[in-house]
Amino acid sequence: MSDLGKLIELIKMAQGDRSLNTFARECGISKSNLSRILNNKNAYPPKPDTLQKIALHSQNNITYNSLMFAAGYLKSYDDIIF
Repeated sequence: MSDLGKLIELIKMAQGDRSLNTFARECGISKSNLSRILNNKNAYPPKPDTLQKIALHSQNNITYNSLMFAAGYLKSYDDIIF
């Protein structure tokens, strides 16, 4: 089960002090998609490839695994992806 509140918090931490436009551009995702994610406007959590893009351009050491766990794709830390 996803924890969308935690996911949004992690993504905001990953964004750091960058603007929404800058962070979305650096991640290679649309500004509107990132905005929908941060404002909890999607019916489903972001896809794993979107979470990977966010993690790759993260500030504050936010990992792909932590994003995947918060999104509900990993059921426990035993499922960690390397």
